[in-house]
Amino acid sequence: MAGTVLTDRLLRSWIRCRRRPWLDRHGAPDRRRWTAHRGLLLLERQQLIESLHPAPPARGAAACAAGASAVVGVRLRGEGPAGLRLEAHPPLLLRGEGTSRWGPSPTARCSPARAGA
Repeated sequence: MAGTVLTDRLLRSWIRCRRRPWLDRHGAPDRRRWTAHRGLLLLERQQLIESLHPAPPARGAAACAAGASAVVGVRLRGEGPAGLRLEAHPPLLLRGEGTSRWGPSPTARCSPARAGA
């Protein structure tokens, strides 16, 4: 179990079909088939991203570090219960007010009430 990484994609596949994560991980890649369901999910995701952020989003962790307002293509890794390795691939990260591991928001304003806090 030490080499196993639990991802959001495996969990999503498991919800649809309990055998699918195993096939995704261990099945022959040449036997995978494109399904209409997968095509519809990708189209819906793209439409949602465009509705939330009309400009094309930046890509990767470097874009997060640069303070981009919207970023795609970031892989988040961490450790869960009992040392289980976790990995997530969020479809879209939007920069909000406040601070984060990437630093303060470039649009954040320092008001007198917050300066003393």
